[in-house]
Amino acid sequence: EDAGEKQVDADAQAPGGNRTTLLVNMRQMPADDFYEATLSVASKQTNVLDILTQLPLFGKRFRAGPQSRVWRFIQQLPFMATLLGALRAGMATAAAPLATSVQNALASLNDRAKAECLAQLVNEIKKKGNNTAIIIDEANLALPNDGNDAKAETARTALAQITGETKEAFTASVILISSEHGYPYKLANAGLNLVDIKNIIIAPEVPPNDMLQMLTDHWGMGARLARLF
Repeated sequence: EDAGEKQVDADAQAPGGNRTTLLVNMRQMPADDFYEATLSVASKQTNVLDILTQLPLFGKRFRAGPQSRVWRFIQQLPFMATLLGALRAGMATAAAPLATSVQNALASLNDRAKAECLAQLVNEIKKKGNNTAIIIDEANLALPNDGNDAKAETARTALAQITGETKEAFTASVILISSEHGYPYKLANAGLNLVDIKNIIIAPEVPPNDMLQMLTDHWGMGARLARLF
């Protein structure tokens, strides 16, 4: 996790903040699809993980059966008060085993269940007074996924949900960053009506030479410094 991701996580978890940010770098954390990538990142942010494990669809796996009774007993132990307090404060390392369990369970869900889980998560975050911002870096690796028909169908389902969450319900914002300059056309071919979306930003990466020229010619930055960017 680099400094930028730590800052995003801090902003997302800041007391009194009004935005929960889910930042996914598809190259650093490859996933089968948009849902798995987004929900896996959610499980790594402690305050979001707490919401995720309580969802009716997804969280029942962690509340049902003898395991949940043992967990309730453990919660009553004196030393657990400090640990639970740390979890609530955002110490992700303490929640790592639970996050791993969530990610393993997530892999077993079908596309419909994943879509419902994401919708529930966004709604629960909204109930707590926050908006959700989903940022997918190298989105071309997730939406749509070039591969078999099943993955293409998952991509279409995700695109339809993005349309609903961003335009119809206005409950989430999505930023798709891609190194493919033809990515908007790829999305359109997959069924996403770009004209019909208000809260989606598709941001192509700037080629290094163009970035260097912009920094030096337009911003007046020295060439040696500009190359560091």
